[in-house]
Amino acid sequence: LPDTSADEQHLKQDLLDQMNTVMLSSMPDSSYHKNFMHRKGVKGYSDDAIRAFALTAGRINNNIANVQYDYKLTRDIAEAKKQAKSLPAGDKRYAYDLIGEIDKRHENMQNASFSPISGVAGAAGFTWSIGPSIASALVNISQTPLIAYPLMGAKYGFGRAGKEMMRAMKDWGPNGKYDPELFRDIKHGLKGDELKAIQMLEDMGAISTTNVIELQGAGHEDHLAMAKGGSLSRKAHDAMKFAGAPFHYAEVFNRQVTGLAAYRLARSDKKSPLSHDEAIDAARAMIYDSHFDYSSSNRARAMQGNWLRVITMFKQYSLNMSWMMGRLLRNSFTSNVDAETRSQARKSLMGIMGGYGMFVGTLGMPISGMVTGVVEMLANGMGEEDEEFDAEAWYRNKLTDATGKDWAEVIAHGPARAIFPSIDISSRMSIDLLGMWMPRVDEHAEGRDMARNRIAGLMGPLAANLENVITGAAKVAEGKTWRGIEMMIPKAFKDISKSIRFTQEDITTWKGERVLEEDITFMELFMQAVGFSPRRHGEAYAYRNFLTLQKDAIQEAKTRLVDRWIRAESVEERGNIMQSIESFNLRHPQKRIRITGDTIKRSMRSRKRSAQQTHAGTYLPKSYDYLREEGRFANF
Repeated sequence: LPDTSADEQHLKQDLLDQMNTVMLSSMPDSSYHKNFMHRKGVKGYSDDAIRAFALTAGRINNNIANVQYDYKLTRDIAEAKKQAKSLPAGDKRYAYDLIGEIDKRHENMQNASFSPISGVAGAAGFTWSIGPSIASALVNISQTPLIAYPLMGAKYGFGRAGKEMMRAMKDWGPNGKYDPELFRDIKHGLKGDELKAIQMLEDMGAISTTNVIELQGAGHEDHLAMAKGGSLSRKAHDAMKFAGAPFHYAEVFNRQVTGLAAYRLARSDKKSPLSHDEAIDAARAMIYDSHFDYSSSNRARAMQGNWLRVITMFKQYSLNMSWMMGRLLRNSFTSNVDAETRSQARKSLMGIMGGYGMFVGTLGMPISGMVTGVVEMLANGMGEEDEEFDAEAWYRNKLTDATGKDWAEVIAHGPARAIFPSIDISSRMSIDLLGMWMPRVDEHAEGRDMARNRIAGLMGPLAANLENVITGAAKVAEGKTWRGIEMMIPKAFKDISKSIRFTQEDITTWKGERVLEEDITFMELFMQAVGFSPRRHGEAYAYRNFLTLQKDAIQEAKTRLVDRWIRAESVEERGNIMQSIESFNLRHPQKRIRITGDTIKRSMRSRKRSAQQTHAGTYLPKSYDYLREEGRFANF
């Protein structure tokens, strides 16, 4: 180009660049020259060559799979519908239900859409709720001895299953090798068919695919592709991988140990040893039976939508546990399965219940919440209005009277309470179905607060955490800075903050009242930092909540009776109310609680004073009467 000014030179360079781009775009799609087109500023562009290649290869593989298998699945569904027509009436209905579900899931997979916003929301909900929590990882590891071991023991014998599981743990730990993606790679000490088996299970996605990213809702390729041009940066994605690392490592441990132990058991089974390929299939089935499949394609159809994935983030575990226990219970007593399957189901169910019973006790069993809930509903519906029956407290009181506090706690919350006296492990490992499905709410919340708590709980972890952020900000504005910020930060950091705060002010209520009479111990502080709440903390709050609930019920009943007597319009009506008052006094003979004539007179005088100081439905003490002049703008 001839010498010109810098601006002219820049314009000429842009013109040549545009001409080159037009020429390249006009070439056939198969032309290699199209790879030299500029892509900066184009949606989906990334200068991470490896990432770009991986995404492109993934999409190509998906298209190839659709071409190769989609028409086969469509053909098989059509054939299944034809076969269903010839079935008996009873079987035909179940067949059509099954085929319909497969057809709908197939359609969803073909027309799947992904919202980046829901992906970010899922990642935020996961990070704030679990994140890099050591306690969550440790609880996750418990699935191997508490679920995988009983299932393997029922099938191959508990002695052999325990031996092979211990061997697999040794191969994972001392014999394994550090790996940044897996933490410990169990393949390091293996050889021959065992090495090939684990490698094959990894290739199938049964081991090394942690599913934490899937659980976060951040695993979709379009979500990962937002590294440069979208709302989620590559750094944010890396941060999410870091946040999910403890949970990821625990999940990989579970699947590696279970897979290797199940493979060895299947190959060495005395009754019917399996071949290498058959043993791999058996190991894969055992992994998914005990640790479940959290991939997006395996989610219940009702949980597959963009925002439904966020709302039901942790409900897939609840669904899997409910299905597993329900299936084992059904197979234990139905005559529709063979004797061996029925025997295995009974052994598995007894093993799982017995194992969890050691950690959660009777109050953490699957139907404990349903039983106590029904009993409370009936008792409160038929009982006196000043009595708030608490079935759990009643049960624990009866146990305490019969066995003493220590044994009562062991029975109610499991022997782990005696083995690990510093931590509340039962609340983290409960398999109570009602507790897994229904969000817990503040027992004292009423009206708007009750509705807000329930809605936040039903809307998933993101909504609950958002509520915590808003509430925490309000507490900061009230001057309770530390505890307010504590409510707003992710759980893993919240646990550490609590541990530090407990060293400064011990465990106190929002009003600054000390909860524990004795100082908190070093072990309790350490376990709180890890993520396990102190056992004494939970017990003290259970005691406090129970007493507050009873006190409030008595005070509300007393207020209602006095109010009914004052508002009564006839002598007969007051006579009936007096009978209720006498019954109340018999149940509560304490001087400051029972209702007397003086109680009613004081209430009437108080109401009269209140009526004199109430205008337009607003009560103000005399000392605040001057404020009414400030409200003179109101025209009513």
